[in-house]
Amino acid sequence: MEKKVYCYQTDENSNVGRKLKKFWDAALRAARKADQYAAKYGADTYLPPVQFFEGGVDYLEFETTPDLRVWRKRFEVDGKEQYEPNCMYNGEILVVPDRRFQPSSTWDRTFSKTHLTWEQAKPKYSLRKWAEVINYTLTGNREEDEKAVEDQLRNKSFVPYVQFYGDLPANAKVVPNYLRQAIQAEKDRQALPVVEVEWLFAILDAVSPFDNKKASTISKKDLASAFANTETPMLFYYQGKFYVSLVLPCHAEGLHEITEGTFNYKKNIALREQPS
Repeated sequence: MEKKVYCYQTDENSNVGRKLKKFWDAALRAARKADQYAAKYGADTYLPPVQFFEGGVDYLEFETTPDLRVWRKRFEVDGKEQYEPNCMYNGEILVVPDRRFQPSSTWDRTFSKTHLTWEQAKPKYSLRKWAEVINYTLTGNREEDEKAVEDQLRNKSFVPYVQFYGDLPANAKVVPNYLRQAIQAEKDRQALPVVEVEWLFAILDAVSPFDNKKASTISKKDLASAFANTETPMLFYYQGKFYVSLVLPCHAEGLHEITEGTFNYKKNIALREQPS
């Protein structure tokens, strides 16, 4: 059975139109940043992550084979090879005396600007891992060990960071330039802005496909899961109006329902009038 498609238009100066303008501008910025990333590293094209409305880069495609020390081939689709930076990374946590201390990122580490409390950080490592962090030798008595670790860490601050690394030649005394290049490419990739599709569902006040609740009644924490696996809406701007098409009804004030035929007509005109 074919899914029903809901199509809407709204003036850019309406309440929902102004919100869509901010969303649209963020999406355009994210797309430009992804384009710039691909151009910086000499890619012919790139594949964006499918879970976002816009932004980010999953894999790069090159006209000719890139330096395989810097780039790792992941897939080949229809004769096109897809690459990602040839390095690995782990999420780690740095213990600092208090929130006033903010470590600076280095060539192989990216530190978060967010500080965690002990209660927030505690579940992220096992007891054994926390014991290693503070050089504490476990006794085998879990209650005693938990108390010892807690006593040392409960008043500290914790900074999440990403540790980047790669395979080094045997007995290497310096980090080879190609590994630094790969890590920089991965750091740049992770820093790319993305625009979440759930933000658009929230702006439109779309109805969740699972519980029939409007997006405005769903907490920000649960918004992503409420609309998981829902097709990404189609959105475009043309002559002072925003047009959107999706498989869910929406209730944001200022949206006016239009036919799918009208939506497609406006979309085709907008595409034809885009500068070449």
